[in-house]
Amino acid sequence: MRTDQELLEEISEKNEQAFDELYSRYSKPIYGFVFNYTGNKEDAQEITQAIFVKLWRKAGKFKGRSTAKTWIFRIATNTIMDYFRIKKRVKKVELPDQLESTDSQTVELVALEEAILKLSDRERMAILLVYGQAQSYKSTAKIMGCSSRAVEGLIRRAKSKLRELLK
Repeated sequence: MRTDQELLEEISEKNEQAFDELYSRYSKPIYGFVFNYTGNKEDAQEITQAIFVKLWRKAGKFKGRSTAKTWIFRIATNTIMDYFRIKKRVKKVELPDQLESTDSQTVELVALEEAILKLSDRERMAILLVYGQAQSYKSTAKIMGCSSRAVEGLIRRAKSKLRELLK
């Protein structure tokens, strides 16, 4: 099995099989990350597609200063931010008119999703990377272009806001 770095090297030479392999590894985690950020299926699909187009085009720019996974999520983060900067869309959670199940876990999950969407962009990004994608603070800092300490502060503020929003 080829490493992510090897795949990126091959993709930079326009190897479609390498791209397919990288896509199969990362399409679900990237889509999940984007969907959790946007709360909207159509936006998540469009942004995920844009991310993989950028990966195809920019694979040769990977310098190995971080892990390939960190670099890929950095591209995802930038693409999400660009998408909303350009489109200036309002982010909403799509909810069915009536929830199929009204068990307390479903209601709590919906409330949490809505609360996460009320966080600032940077707080939401930090929370989703650390808890949604199991990234370390160090990795999250690299992806977000800030220090580990800044990530700690973002997580602390986000948790505090979430506690208030979920009361």
